[in-house]
Amino acid sequence: MNTNNDVTLEVGNTLHVSQCAKLSNPFFSGEQFVLVAGGSGFVGSHLISSLVSQKYRVLSVQRQGLPRPSVLANLAIDSNSLFNLIGCDLADGGFDLLKNISTQSLVGCTAIINCIGIKCEGKGFNTMEGAHLEVTRKLLELSKTLINVHYTHDSVVCARKHERSKYHDTKATAESMAQESNVPYTIIRPSVIFGRGDDMISNLVEGVRVSPFFPLPGFGTGIHQPVSVLDVADSIVSCLNNDNSKQKTYEVVGPDRMTVKEMVNIVSLGLDLPTYALPFPLILHRVVAELMPVIFSNPPITPSQLTMLSEGMAGDTTPIRQDLKNPNLCLRTLSPELVSQLDITIPHQIPFSTRIITSSQHYKRLGSLADYFHRALLMACLGIFLSFIGSQSSLKFLYCVPFSALVVIAPPLKWYRRLIAHNGTILNEVVVGCFAGAVQAWLLWFFSVKIILRNVDNLLFLVIDNFIWLSGILFPFVARFECGANKGLGFIGPSLVALFWSFAMCLVSEHVEWTAMLFRFVVGLMNCLMVVRFEGLLPSLASGLVLLLMSR
Repeated sequence: MNTNNDVTLEVGNTLHVSQCAKLSNPFFSGEQFVLVAGGSGFVGSHLISSLVSQKYRVLSVQRQGLPRPSVLANLAIDSNSLFNLIGCDLADGGFDLLKNISTQSLVGCTAIINCIGIKCEGKGFNTMEGAHLEVTRKLLELSKTLINVHYTHDSVVCARKHERSKYHDTKATAESMAQESNVPYTIIRPSVIFGRGDDMISNLVEGVRVSPFFPLPGFGTGIHQPVSVLDVADSIVSCLNNDNSKQKTYEVVGPDRMTVKEMVNIVSLGLDLPTYALPFPLILHRVVAELMPVIFSNPPITPSQLTMLSEGMAGDTTPIRQDLKNPNLCLRTLSPELVSQLDITIPHQIPFSTRIITSSQHYKRLGSLADYFHRALLMACLGIFLSFIGSQSSLKFLYCVPFSALVVIAPPLKWYRRLIAHNGTILNEVVVGCFAGAVQAWLLWFFSVKIILRNVDNLLFLVIDNFIWLSGILFPFVARFECGANKGLGFIGPSLVALFWSFAMCLVSEHVEWTAMLFRFVVGLMNCLMVVRFEGLLPSLASGLVLLLMSR
C-alpha cells in the first residue's frame, strides 16, 4: 500500500521530475526501456519516433509545458503505451536526476541517450555549461547507479577545443567526460542535420524566401555533408544492442560533400525561387550573428552556427558502417524534392520579402499568361503609335479612344478576363473589368459632348495606364521573360514595359527628352514592380490618385 507521500504513475499522466522520487512503482512495471533526455527537441523527437516504431519502450525526459513535437503527435500515452513522459525545466536546474529520480523507478532502464543541446544561452541552467556539461555529468552519474546501462551521447562532428565558440568547446568537453567515465558509451557526431523541424536548413529556406540574394559567410567554401535526422536516429538505435559500438566515437554524415553555396542552390531549386549566393565579409556576418540572440528568442543564426557554416562540417561514416555491419546507413541526401516537401512545414518567421515574385505559386499564376505575349507586344506598339499621332494634333485623346473602347467591350472577352485574373476571384475579376469599362465609357461620353472637366484627361490616362499598360501588357511580358524554364527575379519584364510606357508618355506630352523619359521610366518601373509584387492594381491606382489630387 502506498503512503500518503507516494505517487503512482497514472495512465496518460505526465510527471514533473520532482515527483519521481516519490514513485511507488517503476516505469513500465520493470520492463526494459530506453531513457531519452531531450525528447522534445529536434533529434530527440525523431529518435523517440524511431524507437517506438521498432517496439522499444521509451521514457522521455523533456522540458515541462512544451507542446508535443509534430513527429510525436500520434503517440498515445496509455496502459499499453511504449512511450511516457517526465517534464522538467532545464532553465531552473530541474534536471537533477540523481536527486529527483529514484533508482527504483528506473528498474529496467537499459540505455540512456543524451540528446540535449542548445544553440544560444538563456537564463539559469540554460547555458552552454549547464546544458552540455552539467547535464552530461548528471546523466553519466545516473548511468553508474544502474546496471548494464549503455550511455549514448549526441554531439556534433566539429566538436573541439575552441577559444571563440563555447558551443564547440563545451561539446568537446562533454565528449571527454563520457570517454573518461568508465561507463559503456557511444558518441554520435552528426554534421548539419536536415529534416522536419530542423534548424540550419530551415534558416536557409527562410533566407531564400526573403531575398533573391543570399550572403555567403566569406566565400562559402567550407565543406559540409548534410545528414538526414532519420539517419541520425537510425544510427543511434542501431548502436543500442550492438557491443561493437561501445567505447566508440562515430561520425554520422551524409553521402554528398557540398559547400554552403551548393546547399543554397539546392534550397533555391526546391522552393522554385531563383537565388544568387554572393560572398559577404565574414566580419560583418559575425556582427549580425552576435546581435541575433539579443533581438530574437529563436535567432536565425548564432555565432556558433556561423562558425560551423564558414569552417565546414564533414566526416567519414566508414567506421560506423563497418562496426554495425550496415552499409545502408546515412545514404539519404539533401535534394530539391525533399526541400519542397519540408517547405510547407517551415513557418514564415520573417513577415516580409524583398522578392518581386515571391513563390513558385506566384510564378505559376503569372506564367499562365505567357501565350498572350505577342498580343501584349502589339498593344504596346499600338500605344506608342497612337501617342505619336496624338502628339501631332490637338486631339490627344486619340491615344485614349482605342484603348478605352477595348476596355468598354473587354469584360465579356475571355482574353481580357484572363489578363485581370490577378485581381482576385472570378466575381472580383468581373467587377473590376466592368468598373474599368464603365468609368472609361462615362469619361468618353463627356468627351463626346465636349463637357470640360478639370483633370478628366489625367484621370483617363490613370485608368488606361493601370488597366491596359499595367495589366493587359505588363503581365504577359512578365510571364514571357520571368516565368520560363530559367526563371528571372522579376525585373526584365517590368523594365521593358516601363520603357515602352515612358516613351509613349513622352510622346503624348510632347517632351521627348532624355531626362523626362528617365524620370517617367523610373516611375513606370516602380509601378510595374508594385503591381507584380502584390498581384493587383490597388497600390498603383492609389498612388496615381494621390499624385492626381496633389497636382490640382
